[in-house]
Amino acid sequence: SKDIQDLDFALQAGVDYIAISFVKSADDIRKLRELVGQRTERAVKIIAKVERHEAISNIDEIIEASDVVMIARGDLGVEIAPERVPYWQKEIIARALEKSRTVITATQMLESMIERPTPTRAEASDVANAIYDGSDAIMLSGETAVGKYPVEAVSTMNRIARTVESMLKRQAPMKYPAQRTVTSAISTAACELSDSLNARALVTPTSSGTTAQIVSKHRPHAPILAVTSKRDVVNQLAMMWGVEPILVQPARTTDDMFEKAVSIAVDRGLAKPGDEIVITAGVHVNVPGTTNLIKVHRVE
Repeated sequence: SKDIQDLDFALQAGVDYIAISFVKSADDIRKLRELVGQRTERAVKIIAKVERHEAISNIDEIIEASDVVMIARGDLGVEIAPERVPYWQKEIIARALEKSRTVITATQMLESMIERPTPTRAEASDVANAIYDGSDAIMLSGETAVGKYPVEAVSTMNRIARTVESMLKRQAPMKYPAQRTVTSAISTAACELSDSLNARALVTPTSSGTTAQIVSKHRPHAPILAVTSKRDVVNQLAMMWGVEPILVQPARTTDDMFEKAVSIAVDRGLAKPGDEIVITAGVHVNVPGTTNLIKVHRVE
C-alpha cells in the first residue's frame, strides 16, 4: 500500500519521528511500531495525532503506547464540538505529562497569518495558553505550508513562546508523581534537588532519551543538559521542553561520565567555580533504563 511505501521512504531518509494520522486506539500505534521494528534497528519515535473522537475515548491507552502526542485541533474540532476542544487540549496535555510523554499542540495557531503579516490578539493568546497548558512544542501548518508570510509566522510564534516562557520561569515547577520505576523516581528527585538548591544546571546522561524526557515534564528552573553518545537521541531530544541535547563520546565509567557532565556545564557557561549542578547517572553506563544515582557537584 502507499502507506507502507511512504514508511519505507521515510525510514530510508533517516527520519527521527513518524506521525500516524487519525489514530483510533493503541493498536494503531502498536502496528506501526511493529512495522518500523521490522524495517530498522533505529529507535524511531512515534507521534500519535489526536484527530478523531475515537481517540478521545481511548486517549489514555494512546498516550501510553506513543512517544509523542500531537493535538491536531483543526481536524479534532470537526470531529467534536469546537467548544469542547479547549477542554480536551488541556486534558490531553496534563495526561501526557503525567506519563512523561512529549506533547505538540498544532493547527490553527496563527491562522490569520496565512493572509496577513500580523496575528490577531486572540491568536497570540491562544499560542500563549498552549504553552501555559504545558506543551513541549507548538506547530504551525497552513501558515508556513501555503501562507503568504511564513517567516513572519515563525518569528511571531517564537517571540510569543520566549516571552511566555520567561514569565513561567518565575512560577513554581510542575509537580507530577513519580511513576513506579527507579528511573522515574530518581529523575523526579533530581528536579526537586535542583530547584531547592537553585542549581545552575541539571545534567542527565541518557542512552535512550527517557531520563531527559521524565526530567523535562517537571519543568525545572535549571537548564537540562541531556548528554548522549547517540546522534538519533540528540535529534529526538530537540523537541522536548527545556532540554539541550549534547553529543559526546561514550563514557567508560560513572566517574568518567561525571567528569564529562561537569566539563560540559562549565564549557557552556552554565556553571562557574562555586556553583552547584545536579547530575543523574546509572551504574551501568550507556545502558538504557538504568538511571539509579543522583550527585550534587560543586564546581571547583
